Amino acid sequence: MRKSILPYWLAVAGLLTSAASQAQLYGHFGHVSLGYDGAKFGPVNTWIPAELGYPDLKNNLVSIGLDHYSVINNVLVGIQLQSKVGSVVRSNTGNMRPYVFDGILQAGYVVYNQKKLLIYPTIGAGYGAFGAHLFNTRKKYPDFVPNEPRTRENVVLINQGFVGSVAVSADYDVRQQLTEYNKGFTVGLRVGYDFRPKSNRWQANGDLIEGGGPAFSAGGPFVRLLLGLSKIGPKRQ
Repeated sequence: MRKSILPYWLAVAGLLTSAASQAQLYGHFGHVSLGYDGAKFGPVNTWIPAELGYPDLKNNLVSIGLDHYSVINNVLVGIQLQSKVGSVVRSNTGNMRPYVFDGILQAGYVVYNQKKLLIYPTIGAGYGAFGAHLFNTRKKYPDFVPNEPRTRENVVLINQGFVGSVAVSADYDVRQQLTEYNKGFTVGLRVGYDFRPKSNRWQANGDLIEGGGPAFSAGGPFVRLLLGLSKIGPKRQ
């Protein structure tokens, strides 16, 4: 067991040693991201009565996001906004589509910044919401949907609360070495995991559902491509 994890400890130690020996970075950078997020919608699928004929949601989401970080002495602080959407599933009864929206404050540290490559782990906390949109419902609704006319036809089931995130990102600057404080264009990759406590508090079009619903979490792993702009480098004298 010890032998199997030794290479990973050596890699971490190497990155920390490298970070300590490199010039401290200052500046700011941001990205537009596009990626794939995993989530398990089983509790939502079983919540919708089978006799209504709604199809099951598929366990994947496409995500689009924006983020921005400030860097001081290799320490990162920033904010990330993420929107995720799943495939529409269709039936003769109605259609359904999942959405997720997150806003997360992030902190991290640059552990590697050589040869145009920047590597930095981050951890974040914020607020997020999952929504399941039922539309073209053919007048067939689950019993827990309120009877008010405004909640019919287009029903959005919402589950919201705390969201956390851990990730490791790598940015490659296509125009410059990270030896001068100037602008650059970056491409990169981010892998990580979004996690949320399970909650049974649900709303239908903003109205709290009496008795709640299934305990559910829309968290899961993700991988994202990054396109960004940066203005980062050693501190100017």
